[in-house]
Amino acid sequence: MTDPILFVGLGAMGTPMSRHLSAAGHQVVLCDLRADHARALADTRAGARSVGLDDVASVADTVATVILMVPDSAAVESVLTGDGGLFGRLRPGTLVIDMSSSLPTSTRRLGAEAEAHGIAFVDAPVSGGVARAETAELTIMVGGSSAAVERARPVLALLGTDITHVGAVGAGHAMKALNNLLSAVGLVAASEVLAIGSKFGLEPQVMLDVLNASTGGNHATKVKMSRFVLSRAFDSGFSLQLMVKDLRTALGLAADTDTATPMATACLEEWTAAGALLGPRADHTEIAAYVERQTGTEFHAPATPVPIPTATAEDAQMTSQDEKQEYIDDMARSRGYVLPYHKIMAKHDFETLQAANELVHAAYLKERTLDRRIKELIFITSLTVMRASKGHIQSHIRVALDLGVSATEILEAIEIALPEAGVVAFQEGFNAWAEVVGADGIEPSPEVLERVTSAAVPTQDGAGAAGAAGR
Repeated sequence: MTDPILFVGLGAMGTPMSRHLSAAGHQVVLCDLRADHARALADTRAGARSVGLDDVASVADTVATVILMVPDSAAVESVLTGDGGLFGRLRPGTLVIDMSSSLPTSTRRLGAEAEAHGIAFVDAPVSGGVARAETAELTIMVGGSSAAVERARPVLALLGTDITHVGAVGAGHAMKALNNLLSAVGLVAASEVLAIGSKFGLEPQVMLDVLNASTGGNHATKVKMSRFVLSRAFDSGFSLQLMVKDLRTALGLAADTDTATPMATACLEEWTAAGALLGPRADHTEIAAYVERQTGTEFHAPATPVPIPTATAEDAQMTSQDEKQEYIDDMARSRGYVLPYHKIMAKHDFETLQAANELVHAAYLKERTLDRRIKELIFITSLTVMRASKGHIQSHIRVALDLGVSATEILEAIEIALPEAGVVAFQEGFNAWAEVVGADGIEPSPEVLERVTSAAVPTQDGAGAAGAAGR
């Protein structure tokens, strides 16, 4: 075991991130506003324990590293500097890593306060979403002193594959906000381009094909418009409100640096209006739906395939790889995992993977009447009955636990295999469950065990004592 890590914030991103730390052998103290969620996760992980957010200061002097993955600067400041905050409780020399999406100016203030307490502080926001959090392939932008960043790097390497030191404390959060500003500009601009072209009579998919073979192509045209907008799915997994928050952070940074940003300002106004119209649950790709409403258009995939304009081999390969990578990322984001055969099929037979995944999406991921928790339990039961591999069953048990399903509820679902498929099928599912949740058993008492053992001692004719008595 390595030095303890306090991980605060166990949402969609924090849950898999904290799991990677436990898997690497760290003692992890799990903390979340939902104390029962933190306890349930701790029960499934070796060497982990939980603490309520109200009591987080009570463990401050027992940890060497603190990682924050909470919604915003207000939450970060509450944990670190509020009444009984960690800054006043942590031992000098403790490392604090803020991986939230925070305000760069607030981060700078926290960095100065941390230094006054003898605490090392870095900001390390991430890009890649839930999919890359699940696979520990996040892009991480780190701000802080060289010494503090190097201290943080071994821990960050367990969570991401692209770790860049971008500057002093606050630089990581600044870079994250600026990246999302550029992404937002690209998406709303692509939506307006499709609106103009549609009203002129151009097919949206034809426009995207031409753009992606030309200089106007960007991530929105190459990935988001076809997958999330023309399909009418609008389910990228990143909310419109979070994009508005990041845009405000970027514009605040512009104001703090006295930088004129007429385009960024107009972009924020449009995204803010879209948020007000579409509501708090809207996906960020629904900015295109907002543009449609404002312009009286609607983008759809063509009813019949259209010819793809000629592009260079290099452009075609780049677009294809982008599409495949985003597809795998979206699968992981929706399911909470990606199996090895998914990755191989994406590279070698992408169309078949898409067809198979559409069936899974309709039957398992899409919520119609049954919610995701119930479907996950049904999935675990069906895998057990089919005698799927233990690893496959365990992957779904972990997803169910992360969704808030209790270990007892999962066991009850697996027990259905007993009358339906027999003891052999049940045993494989049960073993998978027992390993994931760390279940132990009840041994026979010593005197009973001794009696059973002696009963199995061979007699002169080769039969056990119990067997002889039964003849």
